[in-house]
Amino acid sequence: MNINLQQIISNSILVVGMIFFLFVVIAKEFMFSIIISSFTLISWILYQIIVSQKINYKKIGNVVFLSGIIIGVATFFVFGVEQVAYPAGSIKFKASGIAKSLAVILFSMLPALMFYIVEDSIPSISSSKKIELPRETRMKKEKKEIENVEYNEDEWEEISEEELSDQEYELT
Repeated sequence: MNINLQQIISNSILVVGMIFFLFVVIAKEFMFSIIISSFTLISWILYQIIVSQKINYKKIGNVVFLSGIIIGVATFFVFGVEQVAYPAGSIKFKASGIAKSLAVILFSMLPALMFYIVEDSIPSISSSKKIELPRETRMKKEKKEIENVEYNEDEWEEISEEELSDQEYELT
């Protein structure tokens, strides 16, 4: 069984950070939860950069975006929803809290988009792109492919000079 230890450690950093974040948010200590989530993201990105041989920028962008969504939802429930006394059990939505949560989600999209742009525009540093061969190597490879093509001489017929001058033949 092939177990990738680096991937397990990487995912465990994120899972442990998420669990701590949720416990602290449930305890209504929002500032500490932001500290925990920031520390988790920074330590995970540093682990990715230091330990991994190939950096997957799209994965980093996705993790930043998903953590931004989670923090945005937590911000919405902490600042955007208020429980009122009358009628019993009702809630009131606050526009300022909704705006804060949407701003967090919007600003978490920007790094994700930047990582997608880096991944697509600079293939030499991306891990999911194929490395393009030099021109000479490609030409040699194409020449070998052309030489390896087999054809049946019975399917071909010679063209006469009259047909050549008429130019009523079809190239295939």
